[in-house]
Amino acid sequence: MKTRDFIVTRRPRLSALTRHPKVDFADYERRLQSMQSAMQAIQQAYLGTRERAVVVLEGWDTAGKGGIVRRLGWALDPRSFKVYPIAAPLPAEQGRHYLQRSRSHWADYERAIEDMLEQTSTRRAPWFLIPANNKPFGRLAAFTILIELLGKGLELKPRPLDPKVAELAKELFDLA
Repeated sequence: MKTRDFIVTRRPRLSALTRHPKVDFADYERRLQSMQSAMQAIQQAYLGTRERAVVVLEGWDTAGKGGIVRRLGWALDPRSFKVYPIAAPLPAEQGRHYLQRSRSHWADYERAIEDMLEQTSTRRAPWFLIPANNKPFGRLAAFTILIELLGKGLELKPRPLDPKVAELAKELFDLA
């Protein structure tokens, strides 16, 4: 699984997404745990820089956005990880199943998404299109993309402790 497999470089056809890979659950659990550790290291590296990141997850109801956010949240320090949910269903839509909400406008909605992806995906800020019929596959794909892009060029090893700070800690905690 490579990041380049999901990048939007031209107008996508959402209806043409028919490949929905599956992942063995034990393999998924093992890989996810490793990826969550990598995301922790990336988050810690960001805290030592002026760099910041914004991740936008866009997709239909039940596309798996919430599962990705939860698994990021389980791994990351909440003091520097914020979630801003947007575009909740309209009041008239809240009592209906998610498919019924969009059914009357499905073709228009699909075309609008394709337009948005085509017109706003850039080399510097690309969109990635992840088939998410298999949630474990979709989560691993999202983590793969995040790790590759957010970790690019970061020094993931912790910076050495300032000797003055170490000396003060020894004195403060009687660690002589």
